[in-house]
Amino acid sequence: MVRDSMFSRIHGIREETVGADTAFLTRKAGRLHSWWHRTAAGRLPLRREFDVLDHWDMAPNLFLVEALPGGQFLMRLQGESVISLFGANSTGQLISEAAALGEFGQAIHEHYSGTATRSTCRRCVGTLERVGERSWISFESLDCPLSRDGTGTDFILGVVEVIEQTTRAPRLTGD
Repeated sequence: MVRDSMFSRIHGIREETVGADTAFLTRKAGRLHSWWHRTAAGRLPLRREFDVLDHWDMAPNLFLVEALPGGQFLMRLQGESVISLFGANSTGQLISEAAALGEFGQAIHEHYSGTATRSTCRRCVGTLERVGERSWISFESLDCPLSRDGTGTDFILGVVEVIEQTTRAPRLTGD
């Protein structure tokens, strides 16, 4: 069971490296990837190249994670929609120890490790089950590596957006 969280389970997570043929399910994930791809031009985009004012409508759905020495990841900031979706503000916490993420924190840590190592965008699609509400929220997230100086992944800029919320349990396959 996940402690201090609004969700009890995460179902059917599908992770993939984003490629030219990736069909995004949400507009915000598609827009962030377009910015990243355009800015990358054969290299990692720099953190300072992303200006939230140019993406103001996405701000509530954005989050920024810092890759720390020793393989840890620190949640630097979360938009209001990210906080609402996960039920808590994990800003300033290590991903692997964030109480709001519970046992799922380790899986997110491994996902961020893969994103940082590959230095390419990664996408997740899955479903959160809300405790007490008996509702399910399908979501898409995109994680994009950024660099301080172009030599490696120092940050992961992400966006998460709800695809659908329902009171009917989803049909789960491969769980």
